Amino acid sequence: MDAPNILVIDGDPKNLQILKESLESSGFRVTTCNNGNEAWGLIQSRKHDIIVSEVDIPGLNGFELLDKIQRDPAAASIPLVFLTNRRNLEDRLKSLRSGVKDYMIKPLHVKEVIARLHMILRRLERVRHEESESNKKVVGRLEEKSVEALVEEYGRQRKTGVLTLYDHNNRSGEIYFRDGAVVKARLGNFKAEKAVYQMLPWQRGHFVMDLKEINVEDEITVSNLGLLVQGVKQIETREKLLKLLPALDTVFERTAIFEEILRRKTIAADALKFIALFDGQRSLSDILAESTYDDIKTLEKIVQLHQQGFIKPLNGEPQPHLPRPGDSTITLPEIAAQKFQTPNLRGSVASEIKSHQKQQNQAPGANGMNENKFQREIPAPFASLEANAPKPQPKEFKIEPKPAAAVTDGGQKKEAPTPKIPTNQFGANFDQLFNGQVGAVGRFVVLSSDSESRKKLIALLSQNNFLSKNLDGNGALSFELAKIVTPNRRVIEILGVSTERKFLQMLEPLSDTLLGYLILIGDQNLSNLGYAAYLINSLKRQFAVPHVIVLVQSHHKRTIPLDVVRYSLKLAEDEQLVEIDVRDAESVKHLLQQLRPPLPHSESYGQTAASAAAQPHTAFR
Repeated sequence: MDAPNILVIDGDPKNLQILKESLESSGFRVTTCNNGNEAWGLIQSRKHDIIVSEVDIPGLNGFELLDKIQRDPAAASIPLVFLTNRRNLEDRLKSLRSGVKDYMIKPLHVKEVIARLHMILRRLERVRHEESESNKKVVGRLEEKSVEALVEEYGRQRKTGVLTLYDHNNRSGEIYFRDGAVVKARLGNFKAEKAVYQMLPWQRGHFVMDLKEINVEDEITVSNLGLLVQGVKQIETREKLLKLLPALDTVFERTAIFEEILRRKTIAADALKFIALFDGQRSLSDILAESTYDDIKTLEKIVQLHQQGFIKPLNGEPQPHLPRPGDSTITLPEIAAQKFQTPNLRGSVASEIKSHQKQQNQAPGANGMNENKFQREIPAPFASLEANAPKPQPKEFKIEPKPAAAVTDGGQKKEAPTPKIPTNQFGANFDQLFNGQVGAVGRFVVLSSDSESRKKLIALLSQNNFLSKNLDGNGALSFELAKIVTPNRRVIEILGVSTERKFLQMLEPLSDTLLGYLILIGDQNLSNLGYAAYLINSLKRQFAVPHVIVLVQSHHKRTIPLDVVRYSLKLAEDEQLVEIDVRDAESVKHLLQQLRPPLPHSESYGQTAASAAAQPHTAFR
């Protein structure tokens, strides 16, 4: 876009001068004023792309000015940012709820102010671009309008576009309409009619109908009516099968007898993947959501396993039905590639369980790895890092930057002493996390279900100096380790792990030295935001350290708005949700800045005259 016009409002002329010079050098066209009434006159008479204001100003204060802007149709679309000395949480929440785009608290570095203003303008430009494409979106909740009703309505209205559906666990799928006819559908691995049948039972969640031209090949040839008739039959079959099982929130686990069978027989990989879902942690609802089979086939398998005593509710008793003489052989033809028979059941079930318990410590898990071995790996994830990582060398701290100017309380610039900085470009950001702590070593964790995004970010943070440790033969179970040295000669050990529950045990030994963590969420892998919300809340309760939830950009258009992600994760309005490109250093540096605790006096606005004179940064108060 062209050089943006910005209006800066502050009662302190020194602050206005510093901001004006810095913003103009960054390509902004700047107008300044020191009074709320004067600002309102400028807003009515000139066009501004963004407004930056202190809350406490003469005349109209910041909140009164915001109210006037929002009531004026011509000015309501102008984004307003508060840059203020007010630090209390109530003012911040009031501002954000009132529509303020950002709430920045002094002291603050001018470069961060400029970076955040650019980010706001880029986001608004993207929104305007999407609106200019004449894409009309209809948003609603499935509690108010069912999937069946939506298909009927858009068919009757002969709409063209993409209906994106999200269930209560944030699984998402799409149904494509052309002139009212359903021509294509997707839900994970499910396509065409099967995808529609999977989504029709969804009763909780939300939908977004994007009315636009579509360029896809037709995969569904049956009429909308025929699709819904067959879908209703599927729902009826689904309900009948559910009546044979406990409630949807029931957690299932494998029985001792089934574990014994699994150890003795060769099972196909896809069957093992399905069987692994009965892990004592997933509910029936989770299993239905994560199964690679459709709902009907999944429920048929679960009913079969449950009735034959192979699975049971957690801490409950197996189904009383067990084979008796004359019963047919117990087989799972649709689950295992190779049919197998039950162990000898002429002895008691108790003896089978006892036999299983004796072998349990040596038995490999469903993934082919000894589970106890995995447990033993967990307590010391940094052991190999300590052995292999190079020791910090003093020469890393000899690079000297060009001296910068500092501003005293009197507004006078003068040369400041040149600090020493490390070669790692992110070291200073990590130094902030120590926040006065004494220890020389701190830990930092990156969590993501997407190992590729996780590795790319850790590679950038560590300048490609990291280890990837595999816990199995094919790399499916792995975590990453890295080490960097900060300007204050502190050591940061970075751990990258999956968000799977078993990997989270690796964080327990780090509680005393954990400085912060990131949770990465891919913008094209949003089917399990329910678990992500649970994970975020769990970690916040366990670790009182800085953290940020990160939406990782992909290289194709995101299918869900950022606000929907925030809503789906149930984030508080003051919770940081940042969108980044894991390959872009500036993007990552801005992300790390959000992790900082309240800034120390250095590199900040609002510092004392003595501290300002000693620091090489432009500042104001």
